[in-house]
Formats: sequence, structure tokens, C-alpha cells
Amino acid sequence: MITNSLLYENSKLAAKSIKDPMSGFVRMIIPFMKEGDFKILDCGSGNFRNVIPLQDENLEVWSFDPFMDYFLGKKHYPSEILVERDPRLQDDFDIVISNYVLNVLPTEYRDPAIDLLKSITTPNLMIEVRGFTSSFPPGSWKRYEDGWVTSTPTFQKAFEVNDLINIADQFNYPVRKYSKKGESLRLWLSEEENTYVSNFKNL
Repeated sequence: MITNSLLYENSKLAAKSIKDPMSGFVRMIIPFMKEGDFKILDCGSGNFRNVIPLQDENLEVWSFDPFMDYFLGKKHYPSEILVERDPRLQDDFDIVISNYVLNVLPTEYRDPAIDLLKSITTPNLMIEVRGFTSSFPPGSWKRYEDGWVTSTPTFQKAFEVNDLINIADQFNYPVRKYSKKGESLRLWLSEEENTYVSNFKNL
């Protein structure tokens, strides 16, 4: 299992020069996270932009990324990300977050990433991806599979609502809610209704 203290200190150093703000979706559900003694997993945590603020809220947050060591000392994503089942993900989690992960993975990596999420036992799974907007994707990007290669170059997919519905169909959650905020498409899968998920604005 990841050691919280070492990861926390190293991730603070790694994130110092990274200006990405905390996800609006994650910020929105902090009150829900504080309702109980929840164990939270940020799956595909990248540069720890959600992990550090949530730990500052005194929440029990665990971080996993296939390139964890890379992010402890680098600013950017590697050009290829291989998603594998990790032995550190053996415990049950009350909340699992997948924030802007699936949209940066080409199909051959995205499907295993979804399988990874399916293998984690949790009553609450929250997925956020990038959706289409008037300015996204830029016209200068080149098509690749079902997405685009950016100028960086990295891969980006712009999701439609139906894409998110198709992902939800792969899970066995009785409660599912969808929402759109700006460029973000959000999915909340839950085993039961609660005040927060009930008030989650549905598309």
C-alpha cells in the first residue's frame, strides 16, 4: 500500500510548479466526502491536483497512477500510458474518482482503464471527462482513432453524452447521474440514493 506521508510530501514537491486547479467536480463533492469516514481513491491521479487539496481537507485519500514515480519528479504526462492492475488496489474504497483520465487514453489503453475501475469495489464511482465545446477540439489537431493528437503531442478524446452512457452501461450501479459543466461531462455511479447524488444535476 502507498505510504501516505511520503507520497504527500513528494507530491507537494512535484506539484509546486503545476498550476492545474483542483477539479470542479471533486471540489463540488467535498461536502459529501466529509459526511462519513470515507476511504477515497484518486485513480489516475497524475500530478496530484486533487490528492493534495483533499488531504488538506483531512480526508483519507489514496493515489494511484501507473506512472506514479514519473509524476513525483516530472510535470507532464509521458507519451504512452500503460494501465495495469496494481496490487496496491486490493482494499475496498468508499469513493473512487477518475478525473480527466479516460479522455487522454487511446482505445487500447482506455478499455483496460475501464476494466481497472470495474475491478475496484466501491459504492460510489465518479468519472469526469472532457466533452465537446465550440473551441474544443482545436482545428489544428489531427485525428487519431476516436480522438485527436494535440500539438504537445498527446492524445485527447472529446466525449459525447452517449459515450458516457456507454461507459455507465458497463457497470452494475442502480443509481446513475450525468451532468455537464463547461467542457466537463460528469458521471456519478452509486449503489444507493443520497441527498448529494439526488441533487446532482442530471442532463
